[in-house]
Amino acid sequence: MSVGQRFAASMRLRTADSWRAVLAHRFLAGMSDGTLPGAAFRVYMVQDYLFLIEYSRVLALATAKATSLDEMGHLANLVDATVTVEMQLHRDFAARVGISAAELEGAQMLPECHAYTCHLLAVAWAEPVEVIAASLLPCQLGYAEITASLAAKGTPSLAEHAEWVAAYTADEYVRLASWLGERVDGLAEQAGPRLLARMEDVYRASLRLEHGFWDMAFGGGEQ
Repeated sequence: MSVGQRFAASMRLRTADSWRAVLAHRFLAGMSDGTLPGAAFRVYMVQDYLFLIEYSRVLALATAKATSLDEMGHLANLVDATVTVEMQLHRDFAARVGISAAELEGAQMLPECHAYTCHLLAVAWAEPVEVIAASLLPCQLGYAEITASLAAKGTPSLAEHAEWVAAYTADEYVRLASWLGERVDGLAEQAGPRLLARMEDVYRASLRLEHGFWDMAFGGGEQ
């Protein structure tokens, strides 16, 4: 990363090919044009619910490692938004398609979900807040970009897809995601070469696992 570049924008640019693959993924394309199989969306929603439970733990660990009260407050807001808003979206969807709360809570993680959450939790337990925050960017900022791209193509025809897009384009979600990007930028400016390299490594790892999460809905591996 050259002097003067902001971390989030720099990493987005340097991983542009990977991001193009995510934005063009057939899961997201199918959500946009109405061709996404219902079974694939169902798999995704159940697994993402399980993911969010562990993601909330990661955010809580980041909150505990925050270096200021302001940072602690924003991260705590991210925990609350994840637990109350995002997970309620999944519970509402599950109820509409006949997945009971017990079934949702008792579902088993698929390997892609397990790999992603294990990566994030390992980072959260072992690393400083700078590295934790960098590991979260492909998910937190990524969903804001993905849904903005989908919204620009028009409201998805299926209600559950439209609801999903609306949740991640909502002002509160975008505000918190943008704050995280700005906070990582600030932390990166103060980071030495070794810490900055570690931040870059976990960002790239998270992005690879993020792509795999979309593949998961089709049984692993985009077809």
